[in-house]
Amino acid sequence: MTTTIAKAPGKCILFGEHAVVHNYPALAVAINLFSECKISSHKYNKIILNLRDYEYCKEFESLDNMRKNVNEKWVQIPIGLQYISEKYGIEEKRFRIRIEISSQIWPGSGLGSSASIAVALCSALSHYFNLGLDKANISHCALKCEQITHGNPSGIDNSICSYGGAILYHDSQIERVPIDNIPILLIYSGEPHETIQAIQQVSNLIKKNPESTNIIFNEIGKITKRGLNALNSNNFSMLQQVLHQNQVQLQKLKLSTPNIEKILKIASNEEIQGIKITGAGSGGCLIAIDSSENLTKLSKKLKENSFTSILTSINYSGVQND
Repeated sequence: MTTTIAKAPGKCILFGEHAVVHNYPALAVAINLFSECKISSHKYNKIILNLRDYEYCKEFESLDNMRKNVNEKWVQIPIGLQYISEKYGIEEKRFRIRIEISSQIWPGSGLGSSASIAVALCSALSHYFNLGLDKANISHCALKCEQITHGNPSGIDNSICSYGGAILYHDSQIERVPIDNIPILLIYSGEPHETIQAIQQVSNLIKKNPESTNIIFNEIGKITKRGLNALNSNNFSMLQQVLHQNQVQLQKLKLSTPNIEKILKIASNEEIQGIKITGAGSGGCLIAIDSSENLTKLSKKLKENSFTSILTSINYSGVQND
């Protein structure tokens, strides 16, 4: 039996979410939380999909049947299979496989769960069918999946989950950014979000108040550049200040929630300044950057208030096959 396993890291956006969709730069880092995809052959004339963390296991007669009948939350998976089949001329009869997916990343959290799964899937498919795809092609395949799931994604999630490290993303161009490892506390608001809904919310704000919204985007663009300068100069204090500045702009885009505001207040009481929403907002996660000691104290205080958090670091490897 042929078996291949690929895993891809999650991500967090340090600066620039939402503005990046409107041609402003964004800075993202990969994190050491992973999604894993295992593909194996079997003797049955069907496709088996097992999502181990979501208690979802189903069999499909064909790619078309899978596309029509899979739970809509997972439609990106048959999209990825069809893309690989059509792009690289793989006959459908060869898709008699078992796909097992698991993830350490909270879904709907702004940590790239969807993109991480898509990247792991495309990498595993490449390895299983001996396609030899490089990270650029794996990222492109994952973007095709993400376009179905999220409507108009910027492309930053699939890129950072593929390459790892840190990237500056602007106008579909990727610039690798050297970065020292920094402690990052991921804080879950307890409120899953839908990226496509958050993007639509901001789009509605643009239609209603185009001038003021563009001012916010322009300021976020400047903040991203200041954040990049802070990283390049290893100015930790400036990095924290710029994270706070970015959070203020995201609040102006009405992307906060009562739980997010509660987390911000707890962090402020603990004198943590470098904290912001990461990802689409309207729920999902926040990131805090400080010393490991201070972040550990914050994590304990958050737990006392029923919020879950994980202390992690930057992943440098990107997607990998075992």
